[in-house]
Amino acid sequence: MKELLLLDSQVYEDVGMLVFRSLAISASGYFHQDDSDLAIAAFASGRWDEDFDEMAVESPRTP
Repeated sequence: MKELLLLDSQVYEDVGMLVFRSLAISASGYFHQDDSDLAIAAFASGRWDEDFDEMAVESPRTP
């Protein structure tokens, strides 16, 4: 996760999911101890554009 946060300065958070805008990936399951819920997904550029205004900007930290 540290590496992803260093690679993308446009990270957003919504309902426990991090969305890395520049990398076009999202990651979830990193905010709790249960590793069985870890997930990462790639998305088409522009897919989240309409939602970014409602998401919180994530500070560069590791969950």
